[in-house]
Amino acid sequence: MLVDNGADVNSSNCVEGESAVSIAAGLGYTNIVAILLKTEKVKLEIMIISLYKAANNDFRDIVKLIFQENIDVKKLRQSFQMVIQLGLYDMAKIFIDKKIELDAPYFEVTPIVQAAGYKHTDIMALLLNSGETITPKSLNKALMVAMIRNLYEGAELLVKHGADPNAYFGGNETILEHARTRNDERMIAILESSESQLTLNRKSFS
Repeated sequence: MLVDNGADVNSSNCVEGESAVSIAAGLGYTNIVAILLKTEKVKLEIMIISLYKAANNDFRDIVKLIFQENIDVKKLRQSFQMVIQLGLYDMAKIFIDKKIELDAPYFEVTPIVQAAGYKHTDIMALLLNSGETITPKSLNKALMVAMIRNLYEGAELLVKHGADPNAYFGGNETILEHARTRNDERMIAILESSESQLTLNRKSFS
């Protein structure tokens, strides 16, 4: 085989911007990816491209193979965000199990906000129930997005996990106030229910 004769698995000569590993990953050739990964150390940038392409095509066995390599999961935010965008639940679980940072932004958007934006409530639940820390800022921004996108189940999940309907939406209006401006009765009910619970909790500690 070529790899046995010293072929460079990181070479991008075959297709502009591509490598043997990333091409095989994008085509779903699990056995070839496994051979290439064992041949020599694959560069981090090639690993990330390969992971991105495999995740984009839902080639889970290849994603697992790549994750077995000693790579820094902090470098994989772009791939994780893409998995969320596509709504690949099982794939997102693989990333979360690898302890990728769940509140790290990619182009100023955190995973929970992106999941809300694309209306993937199952992935929102996965993120929220992971046990990892998601900041109030991210929770509130995701609640704002859920309110705008009429994502009722997502809003319920968020307020149960601490999102504040009285956080400001922008300007002088809170998320709850903006829902009232929109006359969205169902969303108002969800947010007001959360507001009442927050009030009870404050009284219980007073």
